[in-house]
Amino acid sequence: MHAEARFPEGPNSRLVNLMTIARHDITAENNNAVIEELWHGRAMLLVPAEPMKKNAPPGSKGVTFTHAPVIEGKVTLFAFTCEAAVLSFVKEDTQCMGFPSGELLTYCLSNGIGAVVVDPNTPNEVYLGLTPKP
Repeated sequence: MHAEARFPEGPNSRLVNLMTIARHDITAENNNAVIEELWHGRAMLLVPAEPMKKNAPPGSKGVTFTHAPVIEGKVTLFAFTCEAAVLSFVKEDTQCMGFPSGELLTYCLSNGIGAVVVDPNTPNEVYLGLTPKP
């Protein structure tokens, strides 16, 4: 991971705590608290991405997501709450960019990304399926 500056993990402490609680006490209420924090909280997520080359298409936010495979028929984006989670998942040198979680999810919904996995391959992994509203 290229790191020009340290990723500010402080805003993610609430999200990480909620993810831990939901993992240990699997209830709809705890899962909804995680989802609410992702959509409306202060969390920042690291996403393997790089600035788009010149002449970015309108609405593209000027980035290219570099790790967005199709899993079970859905374009799936991997996102991380901290640098350690990135390093435990991505084995090659990877550039990441930080995004406010709600803004990222809104962008994903409007650009064909069908799922986001937060902190994949960690004990707190969260899978969030995204369904565009008609």
